[in-house]
Formats: sequence, C-alpha cells, structure tokens
Amino acid sequence: MRMCKANLAKGKKNLNASKQHDSFKCPTIAEALCEIHFSVKPETANSNWADTLKKHLGDAYPHLENKEHRQFKAEISPQGVSVNPIGTSIAYHVFKHAKRNHLIQAFPNLLTINEIEKYPGWNVVIKDLETAWTSLQRTISVEKISRIGLRYINKIPRMNPDESVSEWLKPSEFYPSRILIAKAQFASRFETFIDDEHRAIVVLAEGLSQTGEKPIIFDIDVVSEANIEPNWDLVEKTVGFLHDQIWQVFKPALSPKLEKYLNGGGI
Repeated sequence: MRMCKANLAKGKKNLNASKQHDSFKCPTIAEALCEIHFSVKPETANSNWADTLKKHLGDAYPHLENKEHRQFKAEISPQGVSVNPIGTSIAYHVFKHAKRNHLIQAFPNLLTINEIEKYPGWNVVIKDLETAWTSLQRTISVEKISRIGLRYINKIPRMNPDESVSEWLKPSEFYPSRILIAKAQFASRFETFIDDEHRAIVVLAEGLSQTGEKPIIFDIDVVSEANIEPNWDLVEKTVGFLHDQIWQVFKPALSPKLEKYLNGGGI
C-alpha cells in the first residue's frame, strides 16, 4: 500500500477562496499556476523593470534569472519533419522563491505564478499571486487585464498498469465516457464554455513518472477572457471564481478510491 505525506494541516479550509473547499491530506496536485495577460501604458515602458520588480518582491525572491522565449513551427515536407524558429525571441524574467519550489515569471505582457510539486494550499497560492501582482503594479503601469487563467495539473498514482481510469474517476460532463475504460495510451482534451467570458479545458492522459510508473494526468484549466481593470480586488475576485469552477470539475469526478487516497488512506 502506498501512503503519502500530508502537505496540509488536518481539517484546514481554503479560507481565501470565494467559497470554502475542503483540503486533502494527500493532494495529487503536481503543479498549480495562474497566468494574467495585460497591456501596459507605452509611456511607462522601462528597460530596467526586472530589477525594479525584484526590489519590490523583496528578500523572499532572491534569485533572478533572465531568459528568452522562442516559438517554433514544425513543417512536414518530402524530406521529413523540420522544426524552425518563428518570429523574434521574447525576453522574460524568472524570480525563484527562497524556500519553496515557487516561481514568478514576468513577460512584457504576461505574469505567471507557478506552485510546483508540494501544493502549499489555496491560502498560500492567493497570497503569492497578490505579492506578484501588487509588486508588478508598483513597477509598471498596467492599463488593462485581458485574460486570466488558473490551472491545476493533477497526477493520480496507479500502482497497477491494469487499472482503468474508471477506478479513479467517475463519469463527468468534462471528458468523454469512453476514456474511463482505458488502461494505457489514452489522451483526451475537452473544451467547453461556462459562459460568454469563461471556458474550461480539461485534459485526461496517461503520464510517465521518473520511476517508470504511469499516473493519470487530470489537467483542469479555467480561463476568464473578461477585460477588467488592473486592481487587485478584481483580480482576486476573478481568480476566486476560477478556483471555484476548477473545484466543480474536480470534486464530482472523484471515485471512492481516489477520495480514500486524497484523505490519507493510501492505495
């Protein structure tokens, strides 16, 4: 039987979400991330903004790494498949937390926070996002927010390769029913609109761990495409709504076996 170490305090609630949700002793979250897309007032552009942002983030983020993002395009020809760069590279900056596996990534028009491996709980996630966003606003003048995405990538463990998806997940309107009988080499991506400004993208697929085990990847991404003012109260409200929508996808899908594991009962 596999047991896991509890990452969260017993009985603790997610008090900072717009609704309260139960926490689990053994969450399956491999990564949680939030992306905020925004526009900047041109007259406030500053080539030294990364150093200024680092100063505002403070001692909790001592590590700054400058990187470049490049897009590539795959092309098929009689000679085979070639992958070539397209467009120009975009400089971005990665700020690493001093104690946790947590990143803030800042692009010219995009801010991303990443919580990797041990999930710290929603109250920590929302606080990290507040720190990142308010520090960015002190650094540059944001004109408008055009999109916010919140994504939770779960890795559901399987000890036996003969276990079907249905042992871990129940039927749901967010993925095809046929995938529940799959045991190997499965993948699905389902996108649906919640309303005119919000949509959910759910991916179910077979994963591969470093130890050779093949977990079930349960990837839930909810996006708001509403144009909002760049103040923290509106950002927090929007992200709280997205968090609630992710919970509404995740919780009803849990099988008794997965609920037992999440609550510390092992597999």
